[in-house]
Amino acid sequence: MMAETKRRTVVVAMDGSKHSEYAYQWYLEYVHKDGDLVLLVHSSDFSLSYPANSMMMNPTVTGRIFTEFDQSEHMFLTELETLLARTKVDGKVIRVYGHAGEALIEASKEHGADFIVTGTRGLGKFRRTILGSVSDYILHHSRVPVLICKHSGEH
Repeated sequence: MMAETKRRTVVVAMDGSKHSEYAYQWYLEYVHKDGDLVLLVHSSDFSLSYPANSMMMNPTVTGRIFTEFDQSEHMFLTELETLLARTKVDGKVIRVYGHAGEALIEASKEHGADFIVTGTRGLGKFRRTILGSVSDYILHHSRVPVLICKHSGEH
């Protein structure tokens, strides 16, 4: 009798950067197994896209900014759906809100992820300390293995 293989749930952090695209492609080429459920998780954090002082504008302008942000996010989520279809991967796109690292960790818990895949911008130690790093946060707060893919063209 053959042992039944458990279906793996994989969270892939997607932010629209070349780094996240590279991480997804690397996962597909080297790690992906038939039967994996791939969750492309995108964190929508309005506060990172628009400075706090932009919220002090008149309500009409603020409303337009929110609408444009939401439309842009919707377009990106649609692109991720297309990416899943084009790469013939069984999965879904999940939009989370708030700080990307925290939101990705919560999504991985909620969906029972077996591991997380993320890219990295390759920030130096000083910039990482000042700006923070989503991949660093995920690495230190995840309860499941984390695969951090650094693009080979980066130093």
